[in-house]
Amino acid sequence: MKGEEAITTGQGAPTASGRFYARMATHINRVPHLTAFELRVLKCIPYLRGAFIEEDIIKPYFKEKEREDVYLALEKLDAKGIVNLETCGVVTLTEPGKLIKRATAGTPEGIANPVNPFIIRIIKAIKEVGSLYVKEQRVRIEPENWKEIKKLAGLTDEEFEKELTIMKQAKFLGQNSLFESGLLLLKAAELMKAEERVWEEIDV
Repeated sequence: MKGEEAITTGQGAPTASGRFYARMATHINRVPHLTAFELRVLKCIPYLRGAFIEEDIIKPYFKEKEREDVYLALEKLDAKGIVNLETCGVVTLTEPGKLIKRATAGTPEGIANPVNPFIIRIIKAIKEVGSLYVKEQRVRIEPENWKEIKKLAGLTDEEFEKELTIMKQAKFLGQNSLFESGLLLLKAAELMKAEERVWEEIDV
């Protein structure tokens, strides 16, 4: 990735922007979180190989005026542990990133924050309370369990209903079942929590 374009490195050292995102990666408890635009960018990154940012992502899928937004989205995805940005202008998916890409394969574009910490909390609560069907990779939810799920998720009525709507739109949740996509998100969250990322900040 070109340093001047990425706005993360300058003259061989991290810029203020680069240090900011590195601190995010080090100090923030990383939980899967995607904006609508970040999901759009993520969908353009191949699952098994790296992609050149300019040739494979920006030119085929985005307008020139969106170029800076793509780089900013990639910086944020890198800070969240979803992608790895290489100095040669290549981006690859991390293991959590691969899980999130699979989970959001059926998610329509345009949903604001289709993956967020509230949704992860709800998915975790559903898995605790519901019945896991291993063969179908779904979690069945009985109607009487929704109250307990909301309590475990620690959300208000309004927050809970809002996130359930997003989960259905994003194809993580059906009427009474959590889909495999939801379980993949939870697995990604668990993997991100387990990973440690070390950043040594150098003043220049």
